[in-house]
Amino acid sequence: MEYNKESRPKTVDIAVNLLYGTLGIGMLRVFWENPVQQTNKLVVGFSVFITIFVFAFMVLLIFKIGKGRNWARVTFLILFVIGIPLSVPVLLLTFSKNPFFGIINIIQILLQLAAMVLLFQKRSSDWYKNMKR
Repeated sequence: MEYNKESRPKTVDIAVNLLYGTLGIGMLRVFWENPVQQTNKLVVGFSVFITIFVFAFMVLLIFKIGKGRNWARVTFLILFVIGIPLSVPVLLLTFSKNPFFGIINIIQILLQLAAMVLLFQKRSSDWYKNMKR
């Protein structure tokens, strides 16, 4: 099936919306879960910097995924696959502290997984290949 550069498949639309949604949930969770309790301004400043940097990087990746950049789709997949085993200890700790946030984490992971499945379906992959041309 041929796609022109303007007609993004519904699978990509849904995946991009899911990814922006999980990013939004993540940012809200950062503020709910981690109120600033540090008195060390350097630690607080560094934490804020890292949070803003990660947020901006993820927005860029999702934006590029939506624009048909295959490198962004593959980069997000690699980060997702690397992040899954690393998130298990964090998830267990979160559940022990506050089960609500643990459930939110699981929902985020499942939504990101759904987005990855949608982004790598044949229809989506064909569109990414066409966008290279």
